[in-house]
Amino acid sequence: MKVTGPSARQVVITDLCICLGFPLFIIGLAYISQGNRYGIFEDIGCIVEIYNAWPAYPTFLMWPLVIGLISSVYSVLTFRSFYSHRSQINEFIGSDACPMSSQRYTRLMVLASTEVMFTIPFCLWLLYRNIKNIVPYISWDNTHSYFGVIFAFPSIIWRNNPD
Repeated sequence: MKVTGPSARQVVITDLCICLGFPLFIIGLAYISQGNRYGIFEDIGCIVEIYNAWPAYPTFLMWPLVIGLISSVYSVLTFRSFYSHRSQINEFIGSDACPMSSQRYTRLMVLASTEVMFTIPFCLWLLYRNIKNIVPYISWDNTHSYFGVIFAFPSIIWRNNPD
């Protein structure tokens, strides 16, 4: 389906907001709870340093779970639509206009559902693990007091720490 005119502009604006605007918004929110720019872990690389206080949860740590929940809603709606319009979809997939076979379409649906099945439990587990070690929020200055410092962690230190 080809989109032209003002609706094409609306589609581009919507895509830019989703693909650029939302990530830039999250990056801006991440600064609120970012203790320093990053930490360097030997054998791993650079990792973002988030100060584990209550502001980190609504500004940074909850977003993967929110995106997973939104994906699960879309997944359920897609499966529901797929089953209610199954005959039309099979007719379209069987035609020459569709480059995708029904087997490939089924694999794509299974792949999308596994993403949803693993994202939400993994995010909940990470939130559970992080919330056990939460520290009290003192102030903006305290959170950003070491922002210019880049910490380096040798592998002997982080491999021997179970947390």
